[in-house]
Amino acid sequence: MKLFNFSKYLPDWFISRERYSFSIGLDLLIIYYIYSIQQGTLNLNNLTIHIFTSCWVLTSYTFGRYKLINKKWIYIFLRHINKSIIFFSCFSLLIYLFRDERFYKLLILFTQIILFSSIGQILINKLIICYSKNTKCWLFVGEKITFLKIKKSLEETRVKGIIKLYDKKANLKIDNNFDSIIFEYPTQIKNKFTQEYYRDFKKITLQEWVLSIMQRIPNVIVSRKYLERRIMEKLNKKFHFGIKRFADIILSIFLIFVTLPLVLVSIILIKLEDRGPIFYSQIRSGLDGKEFRIWKLRTMYKNSETGTAKWAIKNDKRITKIGKLLRKTRIDELPQLLSIIFGKMSLIGPRPERPEFDKILEKEIPNYQLRYKIKPGLSGWAQVNYNYGSSIEDASKKLSYDLYYITKFSIWIDFLIFFKTINLVFNGRGSEPIKSEY
Repeated sequence: MKLFNFSKYLPDWFISRERYSFSIGLDLLIIYYIYSIQQGTLNLNNLTIHIFTSCWVLTSYTFGRYKLINKKWIYIFLRHINKSIIFFSCFSLLIYLFRDERFYKLLILFTQIILFSSIGQILINKLIICYSKNTKCWLFVGEKITFLKIKKSLEETRVKGIIKLYDKKANLKIDNNFDSIIFEYPTQIKNKFTQEYYRDFKKITLQEWVLSIMQRIPNVIVSRKYLERRIMEKLNKKFHFGIKRFADIILSIFLIFVTLPLVLVSIILIKLEDRGPIFYSQIRSGLDGKEFRIWKLRTMYKNSETGTAKWAIKNDKRITKIGKLLRKTRIDELPQLLSIIFGKMSLIGPRPERPEFDKILEKEIPNYQLRYKIKPGLSGWAQVNYNYGSSIEDASKKLSYDLYYITKFSIWIDFLIFFKTINLVFNGRGSEPIKSEY
């Protein structure tokens, strides 16, 4: 759904999540409007309402209130109410404990917000579904072998769209049903025939289309030369990486402080289960392939990995009972916050792989080593868009997301990944491989 043409000013990943901006915008209007009616005026000096609004939006996203659901309105309404109750109860309890004299006023305010926000989100949900039924359609002008690769890659994404190959012999009618014309070679767009023949259509290069629509870069489509050029353009922006490093340190210290009770409880449970060691360390590949050691809370039985390294699998018998919970909630990864503070990792970036696997993957997957052009991360674009990898095929698909992140890196996409990671943790998704056997 594209109600406004913001594509020239906003990044692709934001445009593709335009529905979130409508949902969040509606919530902001409802909250401040109800608050202004209750107060008789819009007093923006009240810190409580700003804190409530920020927490409301973040938890609504985290618990999936803004998720698009094509079901009956009563189901959506009850789902919104259900997902609001936990936040409402916790926030009300905090206000009561701090003995805020406006407790009962705020209680009525919060009840109204939940009710009207839920109704508003139902309307947004229905409108978006109504206006987004039309499937996108693109016309590709280029080689048939490239077209087949694109078609296969498109089928592997969540994008709803149809791509057709322009064939002069088939006399394919070029009409307004196509959203844009994709050209395999940039030089095709510049020639006079193209400018005249396709003058009424949006013209886009294959590379631009892959970045804006797929939001991943499959190896079979984009050349290494193009990738290296785009990556070098990003690496030269030192200021952005300076901000990223500063944010890594501040947020890591904050997360260590906030999650310390969880880590302490986990340490006790690990020790009680089998009396084994608390921590587990591994060598991983870092920036430019340089090896470093990471630490994790132990989730496998003692001496469970002997001989050659193996990928984790679904229902892995090597994982302890406590380990399953720690992996599902990502608590086992928290000790890596120290690696971030020491500069070996970043909060956001491609996940560091084990050198044993790197040697295999580098031989099997083109451009694999490009993922180490920036520091590896605790979470990344691949982690929030693809399941836990446990095979060469999975590694290849995850690389396509990593390459997209490196070529499109910005502080804003880091924020998106950060909140999507929180969403995954709270919903317990993406922590287990699909593959159930070696």
